[in-house]
Amino acid sequence: MKCASLAQKAQAKFAETYDVYMKLPVEELVYNPQALEMGVRIFSNNCALCHGSDGGGNVGIPDLSDKDWLYGGSPEQIRHSIEHGRSGNMPPWGDILGSDNISAIGEYVLKLSGQKHDATLAANGEGLFAQNCSACHGETGEGMYVLGAPNLTDDIWLHGGEKNDILRAVWYGFNTSNMPAHKELLREHKLHLLTAYVYSLSYDYE
Repeated sequence: MKCASLAQKAQAKFAETYDVYMKLPVEELVYNPQALEMGVRIFSNNCALCHGSDGGGNVGIPDLSDKDWLYGGSPEQIRHSIEHGRSGNMPPWGDILGSDNISAIGEYVLKLSGQKHDATLAANGEGLFAQNCSACHGETGEGMYVLGAPNLTDDIWLHGGEKNDILRAVWYGFNTSNMPAHKELLREHKLHLLTAYVYSLSYDYE
């Protein structure tokens, strides 16, 4: 009975603490060390296995500590990703376009990201990109949050940014960006604190 009573008191204390945090928006919680400490523990237990203990990600798994968000980095967008999960894929284009066209698109993507490229092939690849890739990655290659299509104009790459990495991605595609939904796994207060912690990883503190 004594142990049960102590457990109930502890639960009540935690509930009171959580209630305080639930009343605060994510933008305020990023300045609350206690809230972020709780968020770290939730992250470690549920997210670190894939995203790494520091949120730095891995090949095929997004880095949460930069501002290169596939589905948007606002508190609302982060919360949606955590709650509902994400399922991203890129179709294989090799058999459809053939090696010459794939090479041209690859050179154009290198150009988009400011890398060394073959100017002639890149010029040919621009039209092919517009016809086959812009529907997801956008006309300028800057990606689309609504589809989770990555920005191809910066130096942040989910599957590698070397020439061979790009050609491989276009040729074979991939289906590795599947994140499970956590809505049924975490209670409301944990979802809120986890959102705040993930948001803090790339937050510009002044």
